[in-house]
Amino acid sequence: MRCEICDTEIPAGATECPRCGFEVAWMRDEAEPDGAEWPEQDIERPQEPVRRSPIADRRGDGGKKEGKASRVLILAIAAVAAAIAAICLYMLLRAGGARVNSIAVSKWMLTDEGYSTDHYAGLVTSDEKKPFAAVINDGDGDVHLVFMDGGEGTVQISVPSDEDPSLTCEIEGHMPGKTVRKSDFEEITYSGNDYYDWDMSSLDPSYSDYTSCIVDIEAVMKKNVTGILIYDVEDNINQTVEPNNTMAIVDGVGSSTYISDDLPYKSRGMEDITVIPRFFCAAEKLDNVLTSADSSFVMDREETSYTSLSNTVKYSGTMNLVLSDYSNGFVVYTATQTAGGEADERGAAMIRYARVYPGGRFSLKTHNSYDIDAKVSEPEYEFHIAGYITWTELGQD
Repeated sequence: MRCEICDTEIPAGATECPRCGFEVAWMRDEAEPDGAEWPEQDIERPQEPVRRSPIADRRGDGGKKEGKASRVLILAIAAVAAAIAAICLYMLLRAGGARVNSIAVSKWMLTDEGYSTDHYAGLVTSDEKKPFAAVINDGDGDVHLVFMDGGEGTVQISVPSDEDPSLTCEIEGHMPGKTVRKSDFEEITYSGNDYYDWDMSSLDPSYSDYTSCIVDIEAVMKKNVTGILIYDVEDNINQTVEPNNTMAIVDGVGSSTYISDDLPYKSRGMEDITVIPRFFCAAEKLDNVLTSADSSFVMDREETSYTSLSNTVKYSGTMNLVLSDYSNGFVVYTATQTAGGEADERGAAMIRYARVYPGGRFSLKTHNSYDIDAKVSEPEYEFHIAGYITWTELGQD
């Protein structure tokens, strides 16, 4: 027997259609006699089922129409969810990294006491826990970049022995960037030179003799980027860590120096350091090329002598420039020696950065030192401004 409403097979003895729920109690359980016909007037066909099945209830009138409406509703909900996700992503990207409201320096600790200069380390704290670079002025015109992570960092400065660092240190602002690791570099190499043996016991028997040297550090990044790298140096001989060293990077290549002190007296080649990259502040690339002919370039010559070293001559060059529409930041530049000096220096580029003061004023500098007996001529340079990095003053986010 089949349902007169949906034509579904109805099991014997059932009182309703298993599909649409139509009541079939009025149907006979016994089979029809051969040739018998149901009296047409006795059959009252309902226009709508008296009771709907759960499926019919979910679909409602005109199941196809209700299904279409449900799909429209689902699409609308998906569109709203996508819009909310897009807004959240935009806000996340707009925030970028750090949004800094406060930076403070406290808990100054004397780390080294000299004849006329003392060295201090201060704890730098911030409300922002994401990584960024704090820009701190030591009060003597030098700006220090401090890598901040988890709301803390360390600044190291030198001040005259009669000065209090807490009174001279000033917060300039902060710079964005990204944390970096050794895996971001093709190679980081170093080599020692310019060794100096300090015969301190001859001056005072209580002092110990030691040797120092300049360590040249070179880095090659995997990406062709320009900016400033902040890195730590672990001195494996003295078991010390010097944080927040900086290196200018142009097109993925950079170089810097580190002074290794307290080496065994009259030792050579014993410097042993580990360079740990921390943070990279990317620069906006600039295309203009400046040479010494574009602005006055002044070279100062100075002869010096040390107790156990031969006399030397130093050449210090300065070119003062103005970069329109730029202020409170750094320029990254190269200085390529084109003439003078020693032959193996010509064509080599020094990679450096310089502070840009309000009004766009900044100075490009060079430095060379030779044995006075070498009789070299005055070096000449060509400068290239590779990029610019700005910092944000507190409260200007």
